[in-house]
Amino acid sequence: MNIPFKRKLVVDCRTTWNYTFLMLQVAIQYKEVFDRLSQRESQYKALPSAHDWQMANEICQKLEIFYDVTLLFSGTSYPIANIFFPKACQIKLALMQWLNSSNSVIHQMAASMVLKFDKYWGVISGVMAIDIVLDPRYKIDLLDYFFPQIYDDQSDCKIEKVKIHFKDLVREYEMNMKGKKLVSSCQNPNINICQSVDGRKDV
Repeated sequence: MNIPFKRKLVVDCRTTWNYTFLMLQVAIQYKEVFDRLSQRESQYKALPSAHDWQMANEICQKLEIFYDVTLLFSGTSYPIANIFFPKACQIKLALMQWLNSSNSVIHQMAASMVLKFDKYWGVISGVMAIDIVLDPRYKIDLLDYFFPQIYDDQSDCKIEKVKIHFKDLVREYEMNMKGKKLVSSCQNPNINICQSVDGRKDV
């Protein structure tokens, strides 16, 4: 049928959304081939209907973001937090949108995905947000952009928590550095009296 594709069909894996995306993406490219096969092969009884193909297109488009993110994270050059966090936020927003879908299949799919995603989101969101604040290209601006979309009225509270955690880490780092300087000065043989970092003699 002169289909301009040479990719082989992909078998779905029920535990991995990326395989579902690849299965649908390749199958959609060969839609006309499936139609012809149903005309020539009497044993072929599983031809998708027009509604099935429409559903496949819609689900394929929604799963593409997961596939793109997986490619990014599985590359030879592993991404750091400032790349990971914006992508995680995009996935979170996409899932929230799919939950509001009037299509029961999309809604059910999103509900299953949200349960697994939120399990990890609750653990990493705060830590990753602090990493973003440390990135001079983003600072707090990225949180001001994503958090209102994710948390609505609670966004200010969530951002404030990130700021508090950030300040706590700075204080902890400062105390550790003071402790190292104090130990270093006490171990220096050229100094007879141990002095603290502020110049005062220890009692």
